[in-house]
Amino acid sequence: IDLASIAVLERALSEAGFSPDLLWASPDRWAVPVRVLDAWVDGAARAIAQAVVASLSVIDFPAVVIDGWLPPDVRARMQAAVIAALAGLNLSGLEMPEVLAGTLGPEARPLGAAALPLTSRFLIDQGAFLTPNDDVAASRAAP
Repeated sequence: IDLASIAVLERALSEAGFSPDLLWASPDRWAVPVRVLDAWVDGAARAIAQAVVASLSVIDFPAVVIDGWLPPDVRARMQAAVIAALAGLNLSGLEMPEVLAGTLGPEARPLGAAALPLTSRFLIDQGAFLTPNDDVAASRAAP
């Protein structure tokens, strides 16, 4: 959040003397100065890559999806930058996930939020299959 969020890009725009409103006018195109955008993409990609590696050390997953309120060209740049950043990190013992560009764009957040009630109502609660002894053992094994 402190390195890869759009809030960081908003702050960088303000510090460079530009209005953060440049980001919210359209999800299809940002009129952001190149130097500000380049710095944000680079920093965000490195932070995302580190988060991916940290997550991979706990859970194996086949893919990472880059999506959100990003114009398609920025999403593609972020995808490429994350792939490059991952290539520079130590992945010993880890399998490199595929880094994909998402297709939901600005709809990613509301669709994800809308899915939560459906998930809680209709998907299986994995904890429902634990016995009381399993629950205690799992809590003791947690890092």
